[in-house]
Amino acid sequence: MIKFLNGSKRAGLFRKEHMLSTVVTWTSAVGPEEDFEQFREGFIAWMQKHGSSATNLLLVFMVHDSGQQAIFTFFSRALGDTQVAANLGKVRISLQFPSMSQAVAEQTKAQILTKDF
Repeated sequence: MIKFLNGSKRAGLFRKEHMLSTVVTWTSAVGPEEDFEQFREGFIAWMQKHGSSATNLLLVFMVHDSGQQAIFTFFSRALGDTQVAANLGKVRISLQFPSMSQAVAEQTKAQILTKDF
């Protein structure tokens, strides 16, 4: 399940920056492939709506340690999708793993940032 939260802030006198927070919660009913498609639709629509003022993407993965492979699958699909990958390169990405143990969360983040999965 994917939940999107939009936000914005002033970045000067005439400019705004937009942020998209995406909370990804995996359940046994919906797999990472379906969640990726939902993310793709929402992320691309957000980028098209805000253009160059779309600056920050926060990805929060609500999954325990055993779901680490689902996160890697999600990012493999994101990097393999040319439209998503091109747009990911235009924003600052922050990753959070609040339901994982600290060690696994750090390892997961490191593997994603180095694309080693």
